[in-house]
Amino acid sequence: QLSDGESVWLVDPLEVDARPLLKLIFSAPWLPPIFHDASGDLMVLKRVYGVLPEFVLDTMIASQVLGLTTPNLRYLTEFLLGWKMNKQPQQSNWLRRPLTEAQLDYAALDVFALPYIERDLRGHLADFSLEGAFQEACAALLRRMNEYEPPRNHPFEERFFRRTRNDEA
Repeated sequence: QLSDGESVWLVDPLEVDARPLLKLIFSAPWLPPIFHDASGDLMVLKRVYGVLPEFVLDTMIASQVLGLTTPNLRYLTEFLLGWKMNKQPQQSNWLRRPLTEAQLDYAALDVFALPYIERDLRGHLADFSLEGAFQEACAALLRRMNEYEPPRNHPFEERFFRRTRNDEA
C-alpha cells in the first residue's frame, strides 16, 4: 500500500516483484516512508525483500512519545481525523485472490490516513518540543531493524513462496 496523501496505490506482492519499487521509494531521504507500528512491517520487508528504508516516520512511536494511552491506528484515525476505520479485514485471508472490497477499502484507508495523522502528531510533538525524542526513537527502531537477523527458515515464508510459485496463488 502506498499513498502520497492524495492518491493510493495497492501493489499485489503476489503478482509483482516489489523490490525495485521499494528500493526506489526507500532511497528518497527527503520523503521518508510513514508507517504505523513499523517494526512488524520492517521485519517482513527485510526478511522477504532484503530492503529497509534509510529513514522512517512511525505514527505509533509519535503517539507513544506524546503519551497517548491508545496509540492504535483506528483510534488515531478517528480521534485526529474523524474517520471511522473498520479493522475487521485486517484479520482476513490476504493470500486469497481476488481480495474482497472490504480488504481493498481497508488497505486504501489504512495508508491514506497516515500522512494526515503524521502531520497532526508532528504538530503536537512541536508544541511540546518533543521532535528530537521522536526522531531519535524512529532512528533507534531502524538501528534495531538493521541489526535484526532474519531466521534462515521461516515456516510462514516458506509456505508463502511455495504458494506464490504455483497456480493456486
